[in-house]
Amino acid sequence: MASPRVLPAWQGFAVAALGLALAAGFASGTLTVLARLAGGAPLWPAALAQAHGHVQVYGFAGLMTLGVAQHFVPRLRGVSPPAPRSCWLGLSLLGAGLVLRVLSQPLLAGGIATRAGATALVASGLLELSGGSVVVWALADTLRGPGATYKRPLRAFTAALLVGSTAYGAGLLLNLAGVWSAATDDLLRGLIPGPVGAAATVIGFYGFLLPIAFAMGSRTFPLFFRTQAPRPAGLAVALGLVASGTTLRVAGLLARASELRVAGEALLACGVLVGILSLQVFSRRRQLPGARGSAWRDPLNLLATSAHGWLALAAVALLSRQMPLSRSLLPSPDAEWHLLGAGYVTLLILAVGSHLLPGFGGRRLRWSWASWALLALSNAAAIGRLTYALAPDAAVSGGLAAAAGLAMIAALLLFALNTGVVAASRTPKTGFARGSAGSTQRGE
Repeated sequence: MASPRVLPAWQGFAVAALGLALAAGFASGTLTVLARLAGGAPLWPAALAQAHGHVQVYGFAGLMTLGVAQHFVPRLRGVSPPAPRSCWLGLSLLGAGLVLRVLSQPLLAGGIATRAGATALVASGLLELSGGSVVVWALADTLRGPGATYKRPLRAFTAALLVGSTAYGAGLLLNLAGVWSAATDDLLRGLIPGPVGAAATVIGFYGFLLPIAFAMGSRTFPLFFRTQAPRPAGLAVALGLVASGTTLRVAGLLARASELRVAGEALLACGVLVGILSLQVFSRRRQLPGARGSAWRDPLNLLATSAHGWLALAAVALLSRQMPLSRSLLPSPDAEWHLLGAGYVTLLILAVGSHLLPGFGGRRLRWSWASWALLALSNAAAIGRLTYALAPDAAVSGGLAAAAGLAMIAALLLFALNTGVVAASRTPKTGFARGSAGSTQRGE
């Protein structure tokens, strides 16, 4: 990594997130599909799948969220950004832990260098917990100071940050417990216990990423996508439902109590749907003075809208999971995770990041056509991966899943080049930049 004098901390997090997604996240997911298609020993592909899921949630999405928050949240409050040294230290620890995780767990499960693999696997959990604690503490320490007098008090936003940060820490603690069990229990042979792994994933998606995404969407969607003003009361209700649903579902998974798990799933589904309605993502778009054409001709607006379509589909699946028909349509949690990960989270990062990241660096998107390519590639990839999750034994589903991984890798490479996030840092010339489809980008 470059010196923080050359590369701002937020940009370092974004580069690390994209690097992990390309080299470890989508690549490992594609390799897992190919290994399952080839047959043979199922143990190390299962371990690789667990590492893939963790890196995608806490690496790709988690680091991107933390990086954006370091720049976005302090400016929203009118306070100074976190100390660069703390941010870079936290990023170094997190990056090392995530890399160790994706390397050590498949080796341990495959019986290769078992002692070193077990040690590295435990070290990965410790490094992630240490790095995450440093980053969250640095951001919290900044926000404790008094904000600018002209900034509005953001109670819902602050509550979402508190819920997300708490869930992030709980997820890393649970991950440490999982890797410790996988490394020390000979019966597990490198696999995270199923309930622990599922609980960490639930916390990552619903407890950490979703509240922060809803909060940031309430500020950015009206500006970038011309949505109607969000409903604060509805967002507060959604936050409460999501937080309580996550708690019940995790408790049910860990205690193997199906009643708690089912109740948590129902609350989560209701919270997701209330949040989507409160953000008014699917409502008509506002007509702004000087705006060129309809907002529905903006590919980034379509990308954000389709992301919430995948999220709504995941919520409907949760509500109907206990019905007999839905059991045949959702044979495993893999479908839910990819509706959220490949569908919602990835598409939302591409849509909002195409506005925020160039604005942070005082740049413009390089190519207007690239946003249309992102829209097509990412949605096609989500469809292909979901097809494999729903019908893994179908003749064409394995090929579609492998092609989906390659399509998403292409989309992320294009996203990195188009936003200029991989370019060297420079002093912004202005706080504004012109985005695709004539929309104005702002780095706040």
